[in-house]
Amino acid sequence: MKINRIHGLSEYINYQDKTALGYAAHLAYLALILPKHDGNFTVRGYSYVAEKEVDFLCDFKCSSGYPHVNWRERVVCPITAFNNRMRAAIWFFDVFSNSYPDSPIYIMEQTTPVYRYLKDRYINLVGSEYLGDDVPFGEIDERGVRNEDATALSFNDKTLDTILSFDVFEHIYDYRLAFAECSRVLKENGCMIFTVPFSTDSTNNIERAVLLDNGEINHLLPPEYHGDPLSSGGILCYRHYGWRMLEDLVNAGFKEAFATIINSVPMGHYTNQLIFFAKK
Repeated sequence: MKINRIHGLSEYINYQDKTALGYAAHLAYLALILPKHDGNFTVRGYSYVAEKEVDFLCDFKCSSGYPHVNWRERVVCPITAFNNRMRAAIWFFDVFSNSYPDSPIYIMEQTTPVYRYLKDRYINLVGSEYLGDDVPFGEIDERGVRNEDATALSFNDKTLDTILSFDVFEHIYDYRLAFAECSRVLKENGCMIFTVPFSTDSTNNIERAVLLDNGEINHLLPPEYHGDPLSSGGILCYRHYGWRMLEDLVNAGFKEAFATIINSVPMGHYTNQLIFFAKK
């Protein structure tokens, strides 16, 4: 699987030009495997997380409906329940993070199958959720869930090898402060691997909501809520990111930040999956 490092919009446009024919064939394949009904269907492929071939589960959830598939959020491994995005991110982490079973790693989730999967493999993995002011930051509640605020992490300076964040930063209003906190707690040459909703054709972020000084929210676009492991009501998405995000990471203290693009029919990574990498 070819992995390209992309540092901005101009490089992404060049990538598109260079890969246009191959990606067109990829999309043509996806059109062929669509069923002629709006029910569930499966596609065969190799699940890296399950370490075997499986029939990936597909449907028309998280989309506008048939015949549109949200390939990023579906193509679910029947053994681990991880979707396309999750499987791609875990594969990228294993291959590119240079982590060992005893490496100090922080992941911005704890009550999820992804956390449990990684905790079985990395003994010093620490996970957390945002619990608000009910529990002091860095402390654990009666359920064993650790409370962390990404804009005020409780970790000491330069103590972590890797930070993992999968679709979290779009829910943090002051994301630049969160980036700076992540840089602070990473060791030299440590890295952050993450995913976010991303607009590949936009330099700037697409702001969906603004947090006012009085605590109220001004919605610039129709409210968008994503699944929250701790609440059935979902959690507000403040923005979809653009390429300027990579500059924000460098300004926050990272030496380098880039996007990688993954697509692979044999591994069930349909459409271009963007994984972001920032090195301290």
